[in-house]
Amino acid sequence: MKPKVSVITISYNSSQLIENTIKSVTSQTYRNVEYIVVDGLSDDGTRDILKANRSKIHTLICEKDTGISDAFNKGIRASTGDLIIFMNCGDVFASDEIIEEIAHSYARLKWRWAIGRHRIVSNEGVVIHTSQEIAVFSRRDYMVLNKFCHQAMAMERTVFEDFGLFNESYRIAMDFELILRISTKISPYMLDLMICDYLDGGLSAQSRKKTREEEVKAKREVAGYNSFDIALDEIELVIMHKLLPRVMRVAHNALKASYPTNRSS
Repeated sequence: MKPKVSVITISYNSSQLIENTIKSVTSQTYRNVEYIVVDGLSDDGTRDILKANRSKIHTLICEKDTGISDAFNKGIRASTGDLIIFMNCGDVFASDEIIEEIAHSYARLKWRWAIGRHRIVSNEGVVIHTSQEIAVFSRRDYMVLNKFCHQAMAMERTVFEDFGLFNESYRIAMDFELILRISTKISPYMLDLMICDYLDGGLSAQSRKKTREEEVKAKREVAGYNSFDIALDEIELVIMHKLLPRVMRVAHNALKASYPTNRSS
């Protein structure tokens, strides 16, 4: 039997964004999909759009929440699928066939959770960043770089039963904390699939200082980091992943300038 996939969208005052996400979910070629939308009592017309699309939404929850984590958890509790995927307002699946590809991989390989690739796009639809293929998950690299997004994850519902839901004390970096918590016991399968296009300028991008503070909190609470460990991560991030690539680019350009391809004899 084909696995059932629950897709969860959370919304709050997202009237300019919600329709594209609904269309992306309901246009999927894979038919065994349960669509759940959790709205935090929007007052900008979002709920009117949800009502107009009510026949496409299996479960619609419209009630006050305490934040993103709480809304995610309401969706998880309402879900009945074998797999859960989160697709936020304004974010869309990379293709109409992608859930079918994810479900096929899950049925064939029996992984418990997986992370695929993503693109970050501007409000104008211009691709700003495309994530690279990663063959093997490195928890260490993740703690330094935080280079995955929850929209590109697919997770067995039983993983939440075993490890718990999103930690509601986190307002922004709840997905970072969750990935750290689960990966202490189970590493994700890395899918070489482009899962989603997610919209630049979300809450984490708007509040980078708060995001960083919550990432440090997660490292302390989940990974047992102390201040020295956190400082080492910061040094590695700056030297290995920011400074060194720039030095390499400068050196490469200098060599190209010294040895032009079309040299006269």
